[in-house]
Amino acid sequence: MASKPELAAKVEYPMTPEGQSDFMQDFMTRIARVPGCQGFYYWEPGWLPVPGSGWAGEEALAYIEEKGPGGNEWANQALFDYDGHALKALETIRDFEPQAGNRPGENGH
Repeated sequence: MASKPELAAKVEYPMTPEGQSDFMQDFMTRIARVPGCQGFYYWEPGWLPVPGSGWAGEEALAYIEEKGPGGNEWANQALFDYDGHALKALETIRDFEPQAGNRPGENGH
């Protein structure tokens, strides 16, 4: 897990491929209910912690008390595993279809 245990314990969805997929399903269902919503922006879905290409230098890592070299909770939110294979959440996004009653104007919403 690319996060601190005390942070992982505070989130509603487990930091697993299944938890990420469940979160994306719930998130997309909720935004489908927002009038005028056209979609969402997923920040850096391909963030893979590769040695030598981290986001922070040694001083920055020391300041935020990270071990580096680039693995942290942000890498844990990518849509690919650390070997570059697509995670279940990517399929969830691709295959999402709002259910009847989840779109504005349906079922009185």
